[in-house]
Amino acid sequence: MRTRVGALAIVATFVAAAAPGCASASGDVVGGGPRFDAGLPDPLVQPINEPSLTEASPTSWGGLYRDFFGKRARGGCAGTGACHGSIGRPGVSISGFVCADIDDCWRSMRQDVHPSPMYKRAMVQDDDVAAPDGAFLFKVLRVRLPDGTVEANLDMPQQPRDFAFSEDDVARMKTWIRNGGLNDR
Repeated sequence: MRTRVGALAIVATFVAAAAPGCASASGDVVGGGPRFDAGLPDPLVQPINEPSLTEASPTSWGGLYRDFFGKRARGGCAGTGACHGSIGRPGVSISGFVCADIDDCWRSMRQDVHPSPMYKRAMVQDDDVAAPDGAFLFKVLRVRLPDGTVEANLDMPQQPRDFAFSEDDVARMKTWIRNGGLNDR
């Protein structure tokens, strides 16, 4: 019986010693993983089956897709698949823009015309090569200006809501357009 009591005393001492490391004097829990946020979108249901494009130049289509438009990107158009990931998604229904994979995204960016009579043009057209500032793409994207304000334009991307492209990001896109807006990787 003595051994059993001794073992319980050791366990009780260990638990008591560990407890202060988990909570502060105020009772707040410290450490551990991030808390669950019910307001976040559902995680990606389908695995991402696309090239990582780690070697792509920052101003090539591959680099832009990797960093801005693809499924792994900060402001990805396909994102979780809810917006422009496939035909029938809300973003596709509104804009006609599909970004299911790198080739569809490029084709859509360069060839698909926005259905609204107000816009009626592709994101990047051939005549934008000579004057990238006029590309419809820059009327769509949310951009953070140097003074910190955000120019909403048509407020893309919708998710994440706090993301805005920097002026450096926009400069990379303009370089790609100036270089012909090619499907280069």
